[in-house]
Amino acid sequence: MIPAKIGSHTTPIKVAGKGSERTRLPPIKLNLLALTNNVKVKCELCNQWGSLQCAHCRVTYYCCEEHMELDRTLHEDICHRIEMLRQPIEFSPSQDTRERMKKQKRVLLEEMYEYTYRQGQTSMEAGQYDKAIPAAVVSAKYAREIWGTSAEVIPPLLVAAECYVNKGKLGTADGFLARVLCIELETTNLKPSIKARIKRNEGLIHQAKINYQDALECYAEEIYQNTEEFGPTHIRTSGGYCYLGHMFQLKANELTALSLYRQTVDIWINTVDPILDEMTSQPDVPVIGALKPQQEKQWMYECDKLEGLKILTKCYTHLKEMVTIEMPAMDIIRSIYAIGCIMYMNERYMEGKNRAQEGITWCNEKNLKAHPIHKKLLALNKYCERKIYKEDKSLLESQSMDNIRTEIRLDSRSGLNLAI
Repeated sequence: MIPAKIGSHTTPIKVAGKGSERTRLPPIKLNLLALTNNVKVKCELCNQWGSLQCAHCRVTYYCCEEHMELDRTLHEDICHRIEMLRQPIEFSPSQDTRERMKKQKRVLLEEMYEYTYRQGQTSMEAGQYDKAIPAAVVSAKYAREIWGTSAEVIPPLLVAAECYVNKGKLGTADGFLARVLCIELETTNLKPSIKARIKRNEGLIHQAKINYQDALECYAEEIYQNTEEFGPTHIRTSGGYCYLGHMFQLKANELTALSLYRQTVDIWINTVDPILDEMTSQPDVPVIGALKPQQEKQWMYECDKLEGLKILTKCYTHLKEMVTIEMPAMDIIRSIYAIGCIMYMNERYMEGKNRAQEGITWCNEKNLKAHPIHKKLLALNKYCERKIYKEDKSLLESQSMDNIRTEIRLDSRSGLNLAI
């Protein structure tokens, strides 16, 4: 399902598929002059004329190899669904049948919008901007197809804008943000959380242009909008405190910055502490008899965990950069603990253990062994070590079972040879 590069060999390339082996075919070159007027061949990413066609779904086009390569990871996952989605609805004399088919297509479109937006947002929070941009652009395209020019188009456009800011392409980011602002002017009753995301993007662009006062005002407005929807102590409000604190730090007001970083870390610790207690208090007991295992509880959305890691890492870094006041050791240790907790929740146990040990080292150096945070770090270190031990044990058991199966096969073959 991933089109191979132009100029490569024309034989099908075997690639791993879901459940079965698939072949990767080279793209089909189109002669645009030979197409009829009603054939739309627009690039999946930039909406320009596309001369390269996916050889699998045959309904996806690209203007150049670069855009094809950018979209290859996402397109591999959704190629088979795009093929179904972009087929024309079959004619039926029954109106009920036609309505049912239209409804099925809309449901599929909404699923594709949710999937591509989630992929874009998660990749952006993980710092994978080249992977996030195509997903965000495709998600915005599905949103326009479903709802037209409405508020649902804004979130994926903001993801793309933030990715371009982080890549240093401010002109492109400005273009995406301008489209968002146009939609905002035409939309009534926009949710405060979306307004907050818009202000975050405006602030990032101003910050990149070293317009610190404008950026500060945007981050303050972001906090206000998120407070309207989630409250002042919600994790989705915490990012604004962090960014606002960094602006005060750049303006040499480190006491105000310290209070905002402290507010950010407190919000995350108050959120992850109960979750960690609940996760570690549940015994790992195998299911007995006919009881069915309960569905695994979702403690926190993946994008929230990634956002938390990004925000807390910023706080940790900025706290260590304080120059006009004494280094706030306790705030640094608390940020380390919060990062370690999210690592544990994300099943990144070795990284969580490293963070816990770093915090323990800080406590030992600053004579904070009697502080409750030291006890929490010791507990986090123990939880991570326990999970690492279980993973290593299960891996060894799996390897030993593979070795036993190999020996059985070899013994059966030697026995067969002896019998012959």
